[in-house]
Order: sequence, then C-alpha cells, then structure tokens
Amino acid sequence: MPGLDTIQQEGPPFVLENVGAKARHTSHSSKRLPKRAGAYSASEKSSLSVGSPGDIIFSPAWIKNEALNLLGRIHQNAPQKHECDLGRALLAGYGLAGIIVKQVVLLANTAPRFYDIALNVSDIVFFNTPHKSSEQSAWEEILLEMLRSADVRSAGQLTRVVSKSACFFAKVSKGFLRHASRYSLNNSVCDNDVEQRLDKSVYRHELLRELPWRGGPSVNLWPYTADELHRLESLRNCFAPFYLLSIRYRSTPGVRDGVSQKQINQVYFETLQILSPSRWVLSETQILHEPEESMTLRKIYKGILSRSRMRKMCGCCVQITGPSGCGKWVLAKLVVQNLCYESAALVVALPPKSQKSFKSPYSIYTSFLHQILSRRSHLFPSVYNLLSEVIRDDHWTENMLKSILASILSQAQDVTFLFAIHDFPSWPTEVQAWCLDMAKRSQYSSKSSCVWITTSEKARIDFGSLQVHHFDLTKKLGQYKKRFVQAKTDILLEKYYDSTSAKDDLSRDVRRKIIRSGTSLHGSFDSLNRYLEYMFQTFTLSSAEAIERNIRGAPSTELELMQRHTADLNQRPLVVVEWVISALSWILLSVRPLRLQELAVATALRRGVADLSSIRTSMCLDIEADLRRLLPGFLVIENEHVCIVDRCTIGTLTATDAKLPLQLLTNGELTTSCLEYLTAVLSDNRPGAWDRGLGQMLVPPIVQVP
Repeated sequence: MPGLDTIQQEGPPFVLENVGAKARHTSHSSKRLPKRAGAYSASEKSSLSVGSPGDIIFSPAWIKNEALNLLGRIHQNAPQKHECDLGRALLAGYGLAGIIVKQVVLLANTAPRFYDIALNVSDIVFFNTPHKSSEQSAWEEILLEMLRSADVRSAGQLTRVVSKSACFFAKVSKGFLRHASRYSLNNSVCDNDVEQRLDKSVYRHELLRELPWRGGPSVNLWPYTADELHRLESLRNCFAPFYLLSIRYRSTPGVRDGVSQKQINQVYFETLQILSPSRWVLSETQILHEPEESMTLRKIYKGILSRSRMRKMCGCCVQITGPSGCGKWVLAKLVVQNLCYESAALVVALPPKSQKSFKSPYSIYTSFLHQILSRRSHLFPSVYNLLSEVIRDDHWTENMLKSILASILSQAQDVTFLFAIHDFPSWPTEVQAWCLDMAKRSQYSSKSSCVWITTSEKARIDFGSLQVHHFDLTKKLGQYKKRFVQAKTDILLEKYYDSTSAKDDLSRDVRRKIIRSGTSLHGSFDSLNRYLEYMFQTFTLSSAEAIERNIRGAPSTELELMQRHTADLNQRPLVVVEWVISALSWILLSVRPLRLQELAVATALRRGVADLSSIRTSMCLDIEADLRRLLPGFLVIENEHVCIVDRCTIGTLTATDAKLPLQLLTNGELTTSCLEYLTAVLSDNRPGAWDRGLGQMLVPPIVQVP
C-alpha cells in the first residue's frame, strides 16, 4: 500500500465544501498539498450551483440534485486507468451541506453504479451538522435555526422549506446511520460546553461523539471562501494528508507484495457479487426507520434499554425469551441500535425474514461472510490471498467459508462484532455449534470483541463461560402490550385529531375505550399496530358517539382483521386489485426479500414485454408510498426491502381454505412471471441499462461511466 511519499501518484482527494449557503465540489491538485496542514485552493469551477431552476434551496429535490451532481463530478475527476490505481475521496459538510454529504453516502452505498465511490471514500468530516433530533429540539426547529444561520434567502418560502424538508432530513440522517460505521468520521461543533459533556456522554460512536471546535463559538464558517481556509487551523488539521490518505492504508498481512489497491478492489467486488443474493452487493444494517415507532418502543422497553450499554455487554451474550408474537426481534433490534449508537459495532444478523432464504449451513455462512465484508471493507485485505485462490479455483465449500470467517474474526483489530440471531434454536445444529465455538474463542482475543444477541421462546442457550444477560418478556407481556397500545393510541390521536381536544373528560373516556379494545385483541405487536391503524381509519366522525359505535363494530380476531383489509381492497378499481395481487404474490412466494426497485419492475410486467423501456410508464414512481397506502396491515418495509414476517398474515394468505377475496398467483403463474422478468432486465446489455430501469423512481438517471 502506498504511503505519504506516493500520494502524488495516487491522485487527489475530493472535498465537498459549503461556504455560506453555497455547496461546492472542488478538486485539489496533490502537488499543492504539503506534508502537514496547508491551504487548499479550488482549481476548477464548482459543480454545484445554488438555486437550481424550479427547486427551492435545501428542499428534498435540491438536496438530491446536488448529491447527484457531486457523485457525477467525482466520477468525472477519478484518475484514469493509466494514471494510478484509485482515487480516494474526502467528503466534508459544513452546516446544512452535511445533509448533501449524507445523501451522497446513501446513494453511493445503495446504487450499484456508485459502489466504487462508496469504497473509495476515505473519511467524512462534519462541521455543525445535525445528526439527530431530541425531545427538546425537533427537526423542524433544528432546520429553521440552521437556515437562519446560513442566511438562506428563500423569497418568503422559508416556512414551506422547513415543513417540506424536516421529514426528509430526518429520513436521510437515519439512513446515513446504516452506513456511517464504514467510515472514519469527524464531527465538530462550535460549543463551549462540548468538552464538559465529553466524559459524561454514554455515546462513543464517532458520529454521535461531538468534538469541540477549537476556534470557539466566535469562529464563523459562513464568510470564508475556499481560498481562505488557511485561516481555519482546525480545518487544516482535519484535512492533513498524512492522517487521511496514508495511515489507514498501510500494507496488510494477507496481501502479496506488489498487489495494487485496484487489484484488491476488483477481487473485493467480485467476492461480493458471488456472495450476494442480488445485484445490490453492499449489505445494510437493519434499523428502525419510523421515528414514531422508535420513540414508542423506547418508552415501552426503557428499563431494558437502560441496562443495554456497550460497556456492560461487550464480550457477553444477550438472550431475549418469550412467547411467539411478543416482540422479541423488535427488542433485539432496539438493543442492537442502542449498542451501535455507543460504538461503531459491526452487525451480523439472521433476522426472521432470512429463515426462508437460508436453510443450509452453507447459505448461512455465506450470509455471515457477505455482511462482514460488505460492511467493513478494511477487513478484506487480511483474506485477500485466500479469496483470490478460492475464486480462481472456484472452491466454495462449507469448510472453506468457515475457515475464511475464522481467519477474519481472529485477525480483526479494534472491531466489535455484534451477532444478532432470531430464534436461535430453529437454525441448523451445525450453525449453532459454530456460533458457540466462535463465542468461546472470542473470549481469548485481545484484538477484537463479540456480543451475541439471541431470541428464543423458552430455552436459554448455553454459551459456556460467557456472561449472560437474560431478558424474559413473558412475565411483563401484558404490561408491555398495554404500554404499546397506550403509546400508539396517543400518536394516532395526535395524528388524526387536534391534540387539545383530548384533554376533556369525554375525550379521555373515548381514549380509555380504544385502549381497552386494543388490549383485548389477542395477537402480536404487528397485529395490534394494524388493528389500531385500521380502527382510526374507519372513524368517519370525531364525535364520541360515532367513535364508540366504530369501536363496538371493530374486528375481534386477527383473521377478521385480515378479512376486513382484503374486503376493502376488493372495492378498489380492478387495475389496483390486480397490482395488489401481483405485489403480494411476489413478496410471499419469492425465495428472498425483494428490494423496492425489483418489486416495482416485477409488478409492472405484462405479457409480451420485450425490455425495461416498454414498462417505464407502468412502473410506480413511489412504490413505497403505494405499498404503505394499499397494504398497511400486510407487510414490512425495511432498508429498501419488502417482506411479510407476521405468521398470522402468512398463514392466512397461504391457507388453501382461507375465505379471502384475494386469489394470489400460483407457483406456476409466478414462475412464468419470473421468466418474463429475466427477459426484460437481461434484454438490454448497454452500460447502465439495468440501473436506469430499476432506479428511476429513486434518483434521476444519469449517464453511467463505463
């Protein structure tokens, strides 16, 4: 690997700068970079223009457009093959421009045409960029304050910008957390109290840990231009080439002498393509997307989460037990998210939806290896030689996968592996034995550590001498269920009705009846959520008498609730019913969970379709919104994937004697649709054809670099 003396041959870093209300992308000549801190000057015209025609500054459309422009500029300025092996990128966001950086990282890690950028981003630097809201400061307040600080001239549209962008900013920031652990992060703020809060903070994740801005609050970012950055010493320290471009890329055991970074990258992506079940080869950490859902569940499990701290859990096992449908996996995800907030842990998960896809030990080890390598690319060089030989000889065996995993786990340094496995006893005994063996080995490792999180109905798993933290949901299930119904009811009352109207005695009485009706329904938390959502949607009048009448007529079982949903769907136009049947059939019968982009293509297919271009007008522009609106009680959308995990829903839809109006496709009919799908997506071999077809509803198509 090249050191500081070969930086000039490696190519320039790329930096996103925001000065005032402007966001610029500048390319710097490495010849002008001194060994230590020095001034940067822009050497070419900005690729980002403020105030794109038709877009309000810092609106969602403007943010996406700026992010695409930056990605395109990085591709254009990437070193050519004859110049060097790779072009590393440094992304820095100042204030609100940090949201553009987050959008860039999101696109780079989720759009296959930008995967090379995702791998070559070396560091991310934030200055005064918000990452999360709090009970004291909602996203609307944070955004409004930052817009005022940036002196954004919105021509009287400031309120519109805030109301339209706050939800988008929250979604982008939450999505960014799925990929943040892949990068080295520096998050600086202008706050005198930061240094006093550092020792008291429980958060040790590089993103959430705030570093003091050494210039103090008097340092104002906005007046400076790219040519005046020499006046900000702390900026220059963050941009030091030695730290950013050399220290993290020293030669690694496992890589033969003379192997270039370009060769390593090629084998890396080839490995991921072999391991990945789809074309989206970079795996994403699961998180709870909906802010309301996350806040509600955190209130319910507040006591358990307060005890789930990395300093207590590191090197231990967390076992969550309870009956089916009591929310074990939801709690496991909350614990995982809690631990990831405190440290940049590497999450390796076997969630409920994977049980249909991974039935053999070989497929499970493949999933483990895929998650580890795609989420921590710096672990790949340690097994580069071994994987090169495996790919060359096509020697993919179960024992080989176990050897590669053991090699990574033993050689990893300063990495916390967080294994989260749902319904541990249901997986093959060989996999259980391997996990227990790895857990025992991890106790004697001084380089890295492991945390094991498992869920099961009754049995506690014997992890040997590992300390076990056991959370049994059985005893307090009724209490958790009541808390969930209460919290969800309050959210829905706030959503559908004026919050002030819930203060009188009559409204409180209605609230009690809704809660009593919800807690009387026997079923999982998913069923309770569907029940309450459905109930509020049927309230035609806000009078207490009308609401009570609806409560008396509400479904009393999960099956009846499903029948109500399907009956409502059957009242819609025929074209909508056909689309719903197609979507449910693909989701239910496919071997692996489908991405939204794939489902959009699959549901748009018609007989005789020749290629993707012929179904563009039939594809949903926002399939996620359509699914949430038409099928709110059937499916779960997480990390751009769609699945049905509720056992009652799956059993009801697949039962041959089910009295449901919807008749799903048979296996034979879906097989025919799969052949048509393959014909459509493989018919066009032009570079970028796949991405333009599958990604048009997410980002505008741009010319892909061959």
